[in-house]
Amino acid sequence: MGIRFRKYITIIPGVKINLSKSGVSATIGHKGASVNISKNGTFVNAGIPGTGIFMRERISETRTGKTRTIPSVADITETMHEEADRLNEKVAKDLVIWEHLPHPMQYPVFQIAPFYLEKPRPIPVPMLPIFVGVVITIIIFVLANLYTNSTEWAVVASAIPACVGMFFSFKQKAQIDYQNSTKWQSEYDKWDAEQKNLEEDFVAIIDCGKEEPEEALSVAFENIRWPYDTHISYQVDNDVALVDIDLPEIEELPDSVYVVRGQGRDKEIDTKAKTKVKLYEEYARHIHGIGVVVAATVFSTLLHVNTIVLSAFSQRKSKQTAMTIDEYLYSAIITRDQWTSLFDSSR
Repeated sequence: MGIRFRKYITIIPGVKINLSKSGVSATIGHKGASVNISKNGTFVNAGIPGTGIFMRERISETRTGKTRTIPSVADITETMHEEADRLNEKVAKDLVIWEHLPHPMQYPVFQIAPFYLEKPRPIPVPMLPIFVGVVITIIIFVLANLYTNSTEWAVVASAIPACVGMFFSFKQKAQIDYQNSTKWQSEYDKWDAEQKNLEEDFVAIIDCGKEEPEEALSVAFENIRWPYDTHISYQVDNDVALVDIDLPEIEELPDSVYVVRGQGRDKEIDTKAKTKVKLYEEYARHIHGIGVVVAATVFSTLLHVNTIVLSAFSQRKSKQTAMTIDEYLYSAIITRDQWTSLFDSSR
């Protein structure tokens, strides 16, 4: 059985030194309103005697009370590689644009813009009113105990400022939480109303695709978030859509990958240049993927269109004149029957 040792030494009324196996600490105040100082930090203790209502809150922390866990080399290496993989996956996701859209034969769906404002969390209880109340409580308790020589009267008199301090502290917390929540809700309601109005306009214009095909294609293409600079121009003649795609330049695509470099604990995330073969391969896949997305958007938006004449170009400097010219990289004539059979066969 373990032996426990604890002793209290009263210096002056309301101030005690606590001796125990764990060390020396000091308590200023009386039961119901006190401040405890030890190697683990400084704590405020406040409560109403006889009611069971009690609160203990840390207001400072000693250095000896802090513990620091040093990660191992293996943990550092694993964390670094995970972060590098996450960054590379994000880049790769932008390149394969066709894999992150609805089914190519699905009717266009409005893409709601994300709401970035994070919902506020409740703030901690403000300690200043409580601390002020406890200090006043201690002063009143010591003075009342000295001049009245009555501990009971000192406890009653000193409990009032402690209770007032706790009341104002929780009141301040409630007010700040309410203000933060109200502000967030107001911004959210504004964003939600805007998105609903945009969605209603989007659906109305898409539904009138046969009567106003160019306008319908305009909102459909604006609804697509291109990862790199891409511009679409078009013209609809009866059941034929003529589409030109101004492709992003190869220089816009990422030309490096994220890697982990260094030895031991001296590791960092750096970049490594891609080979030209890898860069050209990714560029070819991306620009052809853009063509797939464009064709899917036209066929799903304009149900009366049966043929798409699609051409994609990039801007290059002419070696002869040194002027920027449009260089067409691919062209295609796609019929609706061919398009439908393509995706039917892939199911």
